[in-house]
Amino acid sequence: MDMEKGRKERLKCYVVDNEKEMNACFNIRKSVFVDELKMFEESDVDSFDEEAVHIAVSDESGIIGTVRVYKDKKGNWFGGRLAVRKGKRHGIAGRLLVKKAEDIALKNGAHTLFALVQKKNVNFFKKLKWEVKEGPFEYYGILHYLMKTKLDK
Repeated sequence: MDMEKGRKERLKCYVVDNEKEMNACFNIRKSVFVDELKMFEESDVDSFDEEAVHIAVSDESGIIGTVRVYKDKKGNWFGGRLAVRKGKRHGIAGRLLVKKAEDIALKNGAHTLFALVQKKNVNFFKKLKWEVKEGPFEYYGILHYLMKTKLDK
């Protein structure tokens, strides 16, 4: 059996639809953006979380990763806060989350999806057919690039 196919079958990627799942996603984000990367002091939750579609990926142990996708005030669609638990980052969870965010934005009328991407993750996004639009620049103390992908390719 194809190893990647086997891993994909054990992972489920879906839109979060209850408070328990949302809290699990926020806990993963806190462990990555607050505890690990020290980008925020207490919480990375912001005003975009209220309107965003939150996506989770889970395996047999529960939710292992999350991302959000939202439309800003100018009508541009952004993906953000991509976070996968330590020890689960070498599989396909991140790719599933990005693809699900792209699908949701496209279904909501977006033609392009943008994201602020940490320098260390640029090549991951390039493999998914994203391109650098601007950067690098510091965002909460870490070098980031503004990246984009065409959704109607």
